[in-house]
Amino acid sequence: MQKILIVTLPIATLVVALSGVVFAQDTASPQEHTPPLSLRDAPLRDAPLRDAPLHGGRSAEEWIGDLRSEDVAERQKAAYALWSLRGAADAGALLLAHAVGDDDAYVRSTAAKALLGLGAAAQRSTVATVGGLLVSDHEGIRREAATLMWRFGPLATEAVTELNAALDSTDSVVRANAAAALGNTGAAGSVASDRLEELAADDEDEAVRKWAGKSFALIDPVAALASDSRRVRKAAIDTWADPKLQGWKRADVREALVAALDDPDEQIRVSAANDLANFCGFARDARPVELIAVFERILEHDRAPAVRAQGAAGLGRFKGHGKRVVPVLAKAAASSEPDVQWTALVALRMMGAEARSAVPVVLRVFESGDDRVRAAAVGALGGLGVRSDAVIDVLIRGMQSRDRGTRRTSISTLGGFGTTSARAVRALVTAFGDESFSVYERAAIAEALATSGAAELAVAPLTQAFETDPDGDPRIAFALVSLDAPIAARALTAICRRTMRLTNPFEELNLLGRLGPKAAGAVSTVAHQLDRDKDRMRLDAVHALTAIGVTQPGVRAALQRAATDPAPDVAQAAKSALESDAPETR
Repeated sequence: MQKILIVTLPIATLVVALSGVVFAQDTASPQEHTPPLSLRDAPLRDAPLRDAPLHGGRSAEEWIGDLRSEDVAERQKAAYALWSLRGAADAGALLLAHAVGDDDAYVRSTAAKALLGLGAAAQRSTVATVGGLLVSDHEGIRREAATLMWRFGPLATEAVTELNAALDSTDSVVRANAAAALGNTGAAGSVASDRLEELAADDEDEAVRKWAGKSFALIDPVAALASDSRRVRKAAIDTWADPKLQGWKRADVREALVAALDDPDEQIRVSAANDLANFCGFARDARPVELIAVFERILEHDRAPAVRAQGAAGLGRFKGHGKRVVPVLAKAAASSEPDVQWTALVALRMMGAEARSAVPVVLRVFESGDDRVRAAAVGALGGLGVRSDAVIDVLIRGMQSRDRGTRRTSISTLGGFGTTSARAVRALVTAFGDESFSVYERAAIAEALATSGAAELAVAPLTQAFETDPDGDPRIAFALVSLDAPIAARALTAICRRTMRLTNPFEELNLLGRLGPKAAGAVSTVAHQLDRDKDRMRLDAVHALTAIGVTQPGVRAALQRAATDPAPDVAQAAKSALESDAPETR
């Protein structure tokens, strides 16, 4: 059972903004039940903000005194009022801190949340008091204090001594929360490094091990990645995999991960190489160029195919360095190890036109690889942009492959060649008429023909298929509209009918959006989806309307309605579309 403890109010709409917490990705933590409380004279919707320093007609100073009341109900109301008053209650910071030690669960949890709404200086003045509660004899108090210390974020630096001592608590919840809080203290937490390493390696409680490992990795990544404990080393690698930490900007983290590539444990090496490869993706143009040599060394020397595959993945992030990187990737693609081959082919595809020199290797790999590798080879050919007869021959054969992935990738790649290759289009038209292909695959071919722009070759067979089954796969109708076929209006109507008929017309909305202004006749159909219950459906409708064009009749009115949608994502998408078409931006 996880043990990071967050005590919450029983009022569902109470949200306290938390800042400076390093472990933002782990906010879903166990919760201790707090008894419900009726506050008839202080409803949440009437809670004043900072610019209205009264609550229930009383000032913060008046409420603060009630925290000393012997009547628990009075203390509960005071804690709630001070939470509601936010920064206006700064003067009561110390009394709120002492209230975190209240015997009543509601008082202490609400006081803790009130502290989080105070100004930084007021919060700082309470850290020592809250830290002292970590050794309380009362389980609820010490757990609330430990949770609050974690919520304090970097302010926990003021209580490193108390948190370090709390790591020896017999209460696993306190140990876990104290460990998590130390992760927010930076270099100041180094006094706890040895104890954190011990807990991460050997504590009986899983949550304690997890948080101790994270914090040790944040405080001293070099020591954590070099730990004698495999569990600690793995925790450190997993911690720095989080892109929010921007580990690629820290030389010590990069160097420690490079050192981990020599780890005797294969999984550690795989994870370290994966972190470094991802660093290059997250950093984009700021990726450390010196890592090219690291990935080359992995491909040259590591014994494990899984590690070498990560080396290829890393090299694929260095578009712009093709002269150096492509020969290494081509060699990896020609290896006898499927995982390495597959990853190298994907990396070559990412390199785009820079990797055209690798086409002969990719063609050979297609002939000799397994199904997964052959599909990756087809994808690489599409990315490299070479439209030679040899490439088209392979793609045509790929469409006949027994492997679905290879067939589908070959179909989409041929469609991407467009009108630059009449032979590719003819191959797609021939395949469309081949009944050995499944209905789904023929629809995929129709979609590829739509993107090819080759109306003179594609419209006739597509029209025949549509006339035979107007209610069939909508991608055939999509292709007809996209290619401006004579029956485009009927095809668009068919997509609209299907959109109105289906419970979840996600694909249809996507197709209408891809048609852009050509779907102007579908505006009312798309706008109707704004009345759906599902947020995702309404959001897709907004995206489709935006693609059709704000200037098309009916679109602006529909988007204005969507701008008041209760779902924030839907409303924001609609507002952004309307703003992008404002007169001053046109």
